[in-house]
Parts: sequence; structure tokens; C-alpha cells
Amino acid sequence: MNNSLQLLMVLKYIMEKASESNPITNADIMEFLKCNKVNPCKKTLISMIKSIKEAGFDLITVKEKRTNMYYIPSENFDTTEARLLIDSVISAKFVTPKKAEILLEKLVGLSDRDMLLQYMNDIVVENRQKHRNCYSYYSIDVIQEALAKDRRINFKYFDLDENKNKIFRHNGKIYEVCPITMINGMDNYYLIGYEPCSNSSREKTFRIDRMDDTTLTKRKIGNIPFDKNECIKRYRSSVFSMYSGQRIMAEFEFDFKAMNIIYDKYGEDTKITKLGEDRYYAKLPVEDSPTFWGWIFMLEDRIRIISPKYLVSEYAEKLEQIKHFVEFG
Repeated sequence: MNNSLQLLMVLKYIMEKASESNPITNADIMEFLKCNKVNPCKKTLISMIKSIKEAGFDLITVKEKRTNMYYIPSENFDTTEARLLIDSVISAKFVTPKKAEILLEKLVGLSDRDMLLQYMNDIVVENRQKHRNCYSYYSIDVIQEALAKDRRINFKYFDLDENKNKIFRHNGKIYEVCPITMINGMDNYYLIGYEPCSNSSREKTFRIDRMDDTTLTKRKIGNIPFDKNECIKRYRSSVFSMYSGQRIMAEFEFDFKAMNIIYDKYGEDTKITKLGEDRYYAKLPVEDSPTFWGWIFMLEDRIRIISPKYLVSEYAEKLEQIKHFVEFG
């Protein structure tokens, strides 16, 4: 084997196996070469290390006692940048578990692999539910292409029942929508678009992980009866406030319309039991906080608190307070 090929083998080995947290030694390189049926002398190895540096590679030498160790810093992301990206992938509900695994493997390969793998092992994953619609990525691709080509899209829109089966809205109606933008908010990915066939002159919001059979049409987007830039600005400036409180387990009875809101908040693995015609049951962790009560009042008569009793009483008191405020406020 000629010297040039040996040099390339060593360079490839250092770039793939060495990192700041795990530099490799001369002995490591010699062992690697021997495994590939190459037996260079120490002088040749030193010469190759020198050639790599002279060629412009940022080969870092770490001295530990009398041993030299080497690594080449990643040119893609530093560890902090990669950690931020890893957290984003793990936290994003619209990224399915399988796709998240693929993305994380790619991210790990773009920085200090050993350090990032340790970081991933130490991550505490809390309230990071994943949606199961594996076609979300495909829908995003179609929407991106539609925006680039000024084209409309078609898709079906669905909800989930208590068994996580798709229930298509309006008996499988094909929606035709002019895409305006995509927004990432409240851990979900949304399409903001205009439905020209509807009677509304306002934009509509669609959950991308609830879209199915998304296709690009040949029809142009055409005129939108409102200012698209103002629409985008309004959605991007939305603020979602969160408040913490005492965490408890509570039991609820609700109807079908509330089911998808519960899936959104607690994840699609939430156990839901059917009680009867359009009535369902679930036991959920909640926090006795303004956010929780805002969520309950938003659902109006679609949901009823069963237990604990003090939470039922607190709900009744709040209803009386609201009634008093309306009547005498």
C-alpha cells in the first residue's frame, strides 16, 4: 500500500473516530493500520501526522503525560448547538418516533459523538409525546413545494377516536387549500391557509399531523382576500402563557369533540374508555392552575370533572363567581 493511501486512511480514521472528549493516540492509529494489514514504523506515523497539519487540517494535539492524542474539531456544529437541535427533535410532537431516531442519528454524526450520546442518555424526557402520523413529513414537503410554486394543495382531514383510529371529517371530504405559511406553536406544526371554496374570507388553521393524502394540484393559489403578511405576523406573535400549580390526578367524562383536544394535550397514548353514546372517560394528570381552568372553561359543556371532589367543588365555586360577575359585575 502506497504512502498516500495510508495517509488518507489515517485522516479518515481520525475524522470518524476521534473527538474532543475522546482523542486517539499513536497506539490507536497503529492498531487501526495493523487491522488493515499496514505496518508503518513510528517515524512514518509522525510524518503522516505532520502532513495532515501541513495540508491545512485543524488537527489538535493533546498531551497527556508522555502520550500525544489527536482529534479534528467538528466543522458542522459545536456540542451546544447540536444539543439544542437534539432537544428540538425530541420535543417536537409532529416528528414521529421513527423519524426522530433517524434525525438524532444524523445529528450525532455532525458533532462530538461520544459527548452527545452521553447527553442523550442523561436527558429527562417529560411530557414529550409524539404523534404517529408518519405522513406528516410528506405533507410538509408538499406544502413547501406548493408555497414555492404558488400552487394549491388537496388533502383529507381527520380526528382520532378512542382507539386511535382515523375519523375523516365530512365523510372524507377532499379539502382544497391555498397555503399561506407553516407555524410551529404549542409543540405542533400548523398549516395556515385559505379555503377558496368556503364562504369564509378568513384564514384557517390545520394541524399538519391531522392531514392525510396531501397532494399538489395544478391550480394556482390566486388572489387571497386578506393581507397574507399581516396574517403571518399575527400568528407568529401569538403568546402562550403557562402557569404551574399543584399536580394531581383527576377523572373526567367528555364527548367526542373534546377527545382530540385531550390527545393534543396529553399525547395519543392516553388511555380513553368509551362509556356510552358520545361519552368517554379518562384519568389525567392536571395542575390546579389558571391554565388548567382556562382549558376547562374553553371546553364548556364538552367535559365534566368527576374527581377529586375538592376539584369538582372548586369548579362549582368558579362557575358561581362567573355567574355573580355577569349578573352584578
